[in-house]
This record gives sequence, C-alpha cells and structure tokens, in this order.
Amino acid sequence: MRKTTIRRALFVGAGAAVVLALLPATPALADPPCGATVVADVTVTADLTCAGNWLVIGADNLTIDLAGHTIQGNGTGMGINDNGHPGLVVKGGTMAGFATGIRLFGFNVATVTGMTIRDGRALHASIVNDITVTSSEFRNTNLRLESNSKRASFT
Repeated sequence: MRKTTIRRALFVGAGAAVVLALLPATPALADPPCGATVVADVTVTADLTCAGNWLVIGADNLTIDLAGHTIQGNGTGMGINDNGHPGLVVKGGTMAGFATGIRLFGFNVATVTGMTIRDGRALHASIVNDITVTSSEFRNTNLRLESNSKRASFT
C-alpha cells in the first residue's frame, strides 16, 4: 500500500465544496551532504565526515535516522541544528567530533533515541519544551539544558 499525504487544501467561498490534492508522501533523503538544510526525513546509508556543520533542520516533524552509521565532525560546527522546528526525532547511530552534536532552539517536542554522541557538547537545548532522550550514550562530552527548557526526560 502506497502512503499518501494530503499536501494542499483549497477552500472556495462560504458553503462551497472543498477541493483536496492528494500527493505521494515525500520520500526520505539518503545521505544529505555536509551543510545541507533538510525538509524531509533522512535515512543515512553510509558513514560521513564533515568539516563544520552536517544538517540544518528546515521543516517540522522530521526524523533523522542514522541507521547505525557514524557522522564524524572535525571539532567545529554542529552535527544537527534545529532552530524552531518542532517534532524532531534523531535516532540510531553515532555523532562524534562536532563542537555541538545536536542543537535544539525555540520549539516544543524533540526525541533523541538510540544515539551515541561523543566529544564536544553532545546536546544543547534552549527554549525547548518536552525533550526525551532514551537509550543513548554521551561520552567525553557534556549536556546543556538551559533553565527555560521546561521538561526533559532521560531514560
């Protein structure tokens, strides 16, 4: 069965019919390059090394699935930078060697699960509510959850 997503609705006048355009769901991107802004789910298929940033989140409700792979930084930049897009899920791999592994700013709901984050600052969350971190390891690193991040769960 093919997944279909409602992408656009047009409402014409009071009491008029509603017209819906049904389009196929956006497929997951595989291996976006370093520095990319992503607006669709990502599934990594190979290890990657980046000088600087890896991904900037450009849409709400995205899943970044490392699928067991490693994203290696050079001591600078951010592995994943989400500035205001709620519903981010990061899962299933290793991020190492970035100045900041995952940066979350200005939104509600983020999940990090099954991740190993090494070196630099693992997670920096500011003005974020409802952060859930499960089954993840942080090695040779630190976490920064600013006081306005109202709820965080680590299990």
